[in-house]
Amino acid sequence: MRRLAIVFLAAISMRGILLAQTEPLTASFSPAAISVNALNAAVFDPVNSGSQPILTNLLISNVSSAPVAFNLSLVVTWNNPSHQLASLTFPTLYPIQPGEQWNISNRDFITDQQGFHFGEPAGRIDIIQLMKVDPILNSALEAGRFPDGKLIFTVDLIPLDKQLRAVSATFVVSISNITSIFPTYPGKPAGLAPPKVNLKPVTFLWNSMITSFNTFHLTIKEFEPGTAPNANFVESAGRTVFDGDVGNNIFSEFLPFQNQHYYAWQIQTTLVNESNFQDVSRSRNYLISPWYVFQYDDSYIGNDTSNQELTALLNMLNNPAIRALLNAGFSPTGTIIQEGNVFTGQDAIDLVNTLVGKTIAVEITEQ
Repeated sequence: MRRLAIVFLAAISMRGILLAQTEPLTASFSPAAISVNALNAAVFDPVNSGSQPILTNLLISNVSSAPVAFNLSLVVTWNNPSHQLASLTFPTLYPIQPGEQWNISNRDFITDQQGFHFGEPAGRIDIIQLMKVDPILNSALEAGRFPDGKLIFTVDLIPLDKQLRAVSATFVVSISNITSIFPTYPGKPAGLAPPKVNLKPVTFLWNSMITSFNTFHLTIKEFEPGTAPNANFVESAGRTVFDGDVGNNIFSEFLPFQNQHYYAWQIQTTLVNESNFQDVSRSRNYLISPWYVFQYDDSYIGNDTSNQELTALLNMLNNPAIRALLNAGFSPTGTIIQEGNVFTGQDAIDLVNTLVGKTIAVEITEQ
């Protein structure tokens, strides 16, 4: 009898462990992450939550055979777990039934009011406090936007029955602000004396933040010999010879450039924000570079064409030591030496271009 009692008690204990490990709820964000160039601080308006843009939806499902009452805990952090923008706990107004699903959006949990499924939250959204400890965030939010970084929304569904396990879900907003696009080669701003170019192909370079979700659009216009286009008519005149999307910050393809003709080019990208991230094609929010102009001259024998490209690329490395040398009047020789191998011309340009956007260390030595 003692043996049976021990086995029976062991079975009860195991059943208790299994019950404690039960997950009656599931939670998932859709989308689980978005990337934007700009995020307005108004997305954290808990008083007028109905006016918030919908960034994501949270699907909550009861996969058990019994009703479940629970609390929804929300923590919003900025880049660092210690940088909390919000810490809220919402009680359910009624249990979620077996097989039932609740589909809520950020309007339902970035709020200080009672909703359809949840009561008024405990806790608060405290951006002001965070602004006091993070000067970068403070400066950006004073301008009405968030700086570069990640907003992380962590939701925990905590059943009131302590034998049931909580479940978590995370939503991430990645912000990469693009504030400008600067053409670097070839040409000069419209209105200045256009430099002559004789390269096949002509390589176009521009300086801007590179993201995984922005696409650059390049427009190249042709103008007859005799009069270089200026800022007054470059937009409305000329013949378009290229108009298409390009990758990264370099374009190098053979185009039918005509001798002595002038060419103006411009780069633009669509800015992604909280309102258009789902369908960027409909956006009217663009970032556009100034027009740059050059003259194509197939008889030009300048010794600085590839050096101009190298100079432009070296500028794009954003290294203070290199910038200081260029500003002091130094110019590249056109030769790159890597592990004993010598690169010149387009090979040297391609090699330096692989460094753009990367963190590099520079040591200046005399030869």
